[in-house]
Amino acid sequence: MSTNFGANCDKTNVCNNSRVQCKKSVFDSLIIVTTGPDVVANLTIKKIESDNLTVSWTAPGNNPDNPCLANGYLVTFELLKLNERCQNDSELTTSQNTTNTTLTIGGLKANSTYRVNVTSTNEAGHGEIVSRIVTTGETEPQAAPVIDANRNATDSSLTFFWNPVPCVSRYQYDFRRDDGKTMNTNFTSSNFISFVGLSPCTSYSFSVKAFTSENASSRWTSRISQRTSGAGRKCEGKKRVEFFLKRGVLSVTGRYIALVWSYTIITTPMSPISKICSGCVHTIDF
Repeated sequence: MSTNFGANCDKTNVCNNSRVQCKKSVFDSLIIVTTGPDVVANLTIKKIESDNLTVSWTAPGNNPDNPCLANGYLVTFELLKLNERCQNDSELTTSQNTTNTTLTIGGLKANSTYRVNVTSTNEAGHGEIVSRIVTTGETEPQAAPVIDANRNATDSSLTFFWNPVPCVSRYQYDFRRDDGKTMNTNFTSSNFISFVGLSPCTSYSFSVKAFTSENASSRWTSRISQRTSGAGRKCEGKKRVEFFLKRGVLSVTGRYIALVWSYTIITTPMSPISKICSGCVHTIDF
């Protein structure tokens, strides 16, 4: 704020409500002057975390029209929007005085919006207010996601759902076949994910964890297994037959050897069943 005292006005001590002797022609007049400091500049907010932030600014420069310099600053932070998912109550407005041009404000609420005001001060009053609006960061996830028991399965796709976790910005998922081969690992902001182009009658597993905007994460969920359907047919499990030499040479006749073996049928998810092959004789010509 600037005050025009006139050419003959003595400006000494005008910054602390003192009386100023001004000579006007043949009259002497005593006037009271209150002049606050000029406005701060370059208000910046940095190091924004879940419960604190740092604000800095530049002190008012020299102004010939206003010799009243700042000797302090009033910093006010006003809660505009509280993230009620993360907390339920908070002080709406708080102020701090400082003589520095940098201040760290603590005790804030996570993922909430504040207006930060800074004004210069001196004995005469306050300068103009400069404001910035900022949103604080998020805390670590309150819990890991919980995968929903209801999962959609077709012969070529699987869809997994999980509960939304408060105060998180994204989820990382891990999807793989039951043989351990990773099929897809990525991030999503949704609380569900679908995988397509899968094989019928095949088992897959899935796990997910939550991340905040500050990259803090929850633990991975336990892996959940889910099987695709059989495209209109019953999934009976894939069979493979393994042959083992049951006993040695059955007979040797001229250039031929006759062998007898056993075989094992492995049917998923049934337990292996071993059988002796009845009449399984193979001759080798050598």
